[in-house]
Amino acid sequence: MERFVGLVAPMGRMDFALKMIVIMLICGALNYLRDILAHPVTHDDYWNNLFEATFVALPMATLGLMLLSHMKQLQTQLYREATTDSLTQLPNRRWFLDRVGALPVGQHVFVMLDIDHFKRINDTHGHDRGDTCLQLFARHMSAHLNVGDFCARFGGEEFAVLLKDTELAEAEIIAKALTQGIFLQIDQSTCERVTASAGLVIIQTDCRFDEALKRADHALYLAKANGRARFEHLRAGAYEEACRQAPRLERRKAVSA
Repeated sequence: MERFVGLVAPMGRMDFALKMIVIMLICGALNYLRDILAHPVTHDDYWNNLFEATFVALPMATLGLMLLSHMKQLQTQLYREATTDSLTQLPNRRWFLDRVGALPVGQHVFVMLDIDHFKRINDTHGHDRGDTCLQLFARHMSAHLNVGDFCARFGGEEFAVLLKDTELAEAEIIAKALTQGIFLQIDQSTCERVTASAGLVIIQTDCRFDEALKRADHALYLAKANGRARFEHLRAGAYEEACRQAPRLERRKAVSA
């Protein structure tokens, strides 16, 4: 149904007029065929049947196209609401994953970001300041992206960025700028710097994004552990090696305890 509405719903006045003409021609042909079947010998010609069909079909066709146009607008509005974060006006996780699934062939860079000490901001200065912080950080991210790149709010204080066809050196410059964060106005005399930590991974179009997401999340964890306000780049194979080392580290901790 969604595809049908998208295909048939008029996109503008010119498209509306063209589709009305097509509908009238089809109705005329159907009326002509009906007349031939009903009166094989004495049937009218096509143009008389078209003239007759116009009076019958024109009001219904107009109403139908108007309804389809309204349905298309509702579909667009519902999709926008379902894929947009209402607080920051950034796309949400669903929209981001849909876009990633349609990436062109090439090398892209995925960056996962998390605002540092966000819980303290909420607890100390209130949720209003926390919401303002998220909004300012969303603008900060958008301002540092190139044409074709996109970002989204994944949830809470977590954001994601996709840098399309970007070399690692350029991606690291962007990631560093993003982690420098923003200045949050607490009151008339107080301004606080809010930074972010980031995990950066290179993804190829033939790799599974859920694996890239795990690697970026691990890189983000390393950035937090190494002092925050920084990014970590997890190179190919590093995440797998870390997963292999984890059981050994746990056993060593258990023995030493």
